[in-house]
Amino acid sequence: MLAAYRELKNGRVDTVALEVHLSSCAECKAFFTQSNLVGKRLRTLPEIELPADAHTKLMKALAVEHAQFIQQSPASRQSIPVPVFLAPYLKEQGQAIPDTIAAFSTADTGPLPVIQLARKHKNTHRSLKMSPFVVVGLAAAFLMTIMVGGLTSMVILANHGAPDISKVTVGQTSQLALADYTTTTNYTHIASAVGSRDTIYYTAYRNNKSGWMLAALDNQTKVSTPLLTQASASPLIVLSSSNNWLLWLRFDLPQRVIIKNTHTHKVISSYEGRTWSLEATYLGSDPTSTFTTATPTTLQKGIFDATTVPAWVQTPIGGIWSGQNMLLVTMLDKQGTSHLIHYVLDAAKNPQATELASVQNGHVLTSPTATSNGTSIYWSEEWMGDDNMLHSNIWAQKISMAELPLSGRWGHQASTDTYMFLANKAAFHPQVVKDTLFLLNVKNAALPDVTTGNATSATPTVSATPSTQSPATLPGRINTPFYTPLPDNALQGTLQAFSALDDSAAQAPISDVVQDPQAGTRFLLWQNNAKSIGMYDAVTKETVPVGINTLPGNAALLSVNGDTTVWTTNPTNNANSQSTQDVNTVTFQMFNWPVRAPITP
Repeated sequence: MLAAYRELKNGRVDTVALEVHLSSCAECKAFFTQSNLVGKRLRTLPEIELPADAHTKLMKALAVEHAQFIQQSPASRQSIPVPVFLAPYLKEQGQAIPDTIAAFSTADTGPLPVIQLARKHKNTHRSLKMSPFVVVGLAAAFLMTIMVGGLTSMVILANHGAPDISKVTVGQTSQLALADYTTTTNYTHIASAVGSRDTIYYTAYRNNKSGWMLAALDNQTKVSTPLLTQASASPLIVLSSSNNWLLWLRFDLPQRVIIKNTHTHKVISSYEGRTWSLEATYLGSDPTSTFTTATPTTLQKGIFDATTVPAWVQTPIGGIWSGQNMLLVTMLDKQGTSHLIHYVLDAAKNPQATELASVQNGHVLTSPTATSNGTSIYWSEEWMGDDNMLHSNIWAQKISMAELPLSGRWGHQASTDTYMFLANKAAFHPQVVKDTLFLLNVKNAALPDVTTGNATSATPTVSATPSTQSPATLPGRINTPFYTPLPDNALQGTLQAFSALDDSAAQAPISDVVQDPQAGTRFLLWQNNAKSIGMYDAVTKETVPVGINTLPGNAALLSVNGDTTVWTTNPTNNANSQSTQDVNTVTFQMFNWPVRAPITP
């Protein structure tokens, strides 16, 4: 009743009893106060300005929807008159639909029948007058009935009339709009890349494996801009980007570190180590800083000691996930302890870091992922068992807001719960897409042979010493001999799906064997043995048709970031190329999904 009370408090309705109740009931008063606050905030939002052709586009969309309704309805329901306001638009549809529907849609029709209430006895007239809430309820029910049939059209209108290309179209071999981007650069050996809708960020080096550069390729001008003031002598790997930040790794070449006694100068120990640093470059619109001149912020640095980590691990960064100003990173310290760190990034302040988890004794944290608001976080804990097989369990952390007190001062209090989500030792690569958690179950999948690409056994196994992938295998996310990712990218399995809101099981989009799933903003992409890609749209909950030759045979890397998937196709800019002659151009291929980004209300 409180919702209606806010609208009916105009002197024409007796609300004394409700006001008396509010003065004595703390729970209702608190709810009423909170509802008013929400309403005030909503009313401060700017009004939505519809384009001039919004009405025409809406009518056409309604006509398409109505024609589909007629086509799918039994003959008994097709006698219902067509709304007059749709008749002109249905005539346009008549050319493209079956004859029976075309004849029906182009016929002259009358208005919708008037909904009449049954006559009431005179002694009920007073009760209707005294119960305005009944009137409000009937009006709301009628409005909901109309709106249910038009939700699809409303979504189309929100996209300014752009059709939703994520819907499956019969007979279409691929719905991906591929684009090539060729740029001139002195750094032609591409090592890593991530894309956004208008920019490709990549790292590359010159011939003779010298002079590394981090660069941004503008998709409109096809011009590459260096993001560093001078070339780096150390390998650079770009990891992720959001609207505000670009994350990348500087990973120095191996060197022998000797520790001596400070008094006797005798060698105490020595080890092969690689210094590294995780860098963040600001991409936002801060007027005091632009990404072309901004000094990168060092989030973390350390030494990767190969003697303190498992032999199958050759990188300090196990995984990364980024949102607007939020970052999750799993990393190894010098002692071999694996950490999951949560960063809050701010262009005007130092980054705030919080450790969420850590493991030791040969276990490694990988593949962090989260919902868009960061309230549900998942990650994988991997280790090599005595059976020489790679195992993994999935952990979760949920942040929930505590209930507001009925009395006293209100305060935003959150509770955090960290727990083992799945302990079957066979779940890898957690990926959250639109509040759905996807896992790769490798319990009954085979690891492909790195030479032939064929499955070698019925049980997934991983060698303790990672092998370098040959060109016959699927492209990885990184294409350089200087940086070896974790071997779990080579595992194959089936997808499992869960709700990231309440952890309940959901229907997986595909039952085929897949490899290396990667999450976009609203889609999941994976690879298979046929060296092709599969795709699932988490908004429409449908698989996306992808042409079998969409991924070319000479693709050197494949990386998903936000709405964009990018790979490089030049045989000459393959990082393993032995060419000593400079090539002045490199080519990337990419697609965005959806083709046109939906407008956020």
